[in-house]
Amino acid sequence: MVNLITAYILIDLLMGSLYFQIEYKDIFGMTSRTLYIYMQVILIGIISANNVIPQVGTDRLVYFKARRAGMYFPIPYPVSWAVSEIPYFFISTLAFVGIGNGMAGIGTGSASEFPNKLIFIFNSDLVYLILLLRSD
Repeated sequence: MVNLITAYILIDLLMGSLYFQIEYKDIFGMTSRTLYIYMQVILIGIISANNVIPQVGTDRLVYFKARRAGMYFPIPYPVSWAVSEIPYFFISTLAFVGIGNGMAGIGTGSASEFPNKLIFIFNSDLVYLILLLRSD
């Protein structure tokens, strides 16, 4: 987990330095801010998926065998993987939003903006993870 959080922090420092103190006085600045938030969601999802998908791949054969035998309902398997990733998502989202948005100047206007950005990105990541892990 330490390596995963270190990877998040290093990537976020890189992204934050690329978008350092984005001005949003024109359409290009607004587009850059929107793209930065979108890229945060995608990067957190991709890094977490790289951690989860190999584990799911090894367990999936056992799952299919048990499902054919009528032992499992199809929904709990991907939901269990999503639930197990919630602490990682929360810590990584907190690191990503805290460092990156602070460097880019997004959500730093008032104390109420930061939790809103954090909750938005966290919920978006959970939706993407569940979509990735849904059973066929």
